[in-house]
Amino acid sequence: MFVFQTLNLTRLNAAHLVRGVKGWNVNCVNILKKWKKHLKRAAAKRAQTNISKYNAIEQSVEMTIIGAKQRCTNEANVAFDRYGGRGIEFRFDSIEHGIRWVAANLGTRPTAKHSIDRIDNDKHYEPGNLRWATTIEQARNKGAIEERRKVSACVN
Repeated sequence: MFVFQTLNLTRLNAAHLVRGVKGWNVNCVNILKKWKKHLKRAAAKRAQTNISKYNAIEQSVEMTIIGAKQRCTNEANVAFDRYGGRGIEFRFDSIEHGIRWVAANLGTRPTAKHSIDRIDNDKHYEPGNLRWATTIEQARNKGAIEERRKVSACVN
């Protein structure tokens, strides 16, 4: 450990330096090689323990559903005002229920440009109100809803 503190190396630097070290003390090189082996073993162990409980389709939507719930329920979220702050709710029983519903009903993400969108922006994250949409499609959806709000504000 003393060698790493003296050299001020991070884990990545230590692993990188082992490949092409010239003019280093042999003891330092051996320590770096041992450290590199340790990192590989630790990474392999993490990979074994991080096996997801979801299938491939569900894994692709997991972060999207978590983000949706955060926007609706977490007041510290930067987007809360546009979602939970205006009454949009996350109406799945749990994150797991939302993930499983999207996987079963919407299937895989069509392309990397698609994300989960609410069909009716004034309704909630709930079964039947979600679809895969591109950023352009989502912008069109947002514009139509905002236009209706402006009209209804003028009428009232």
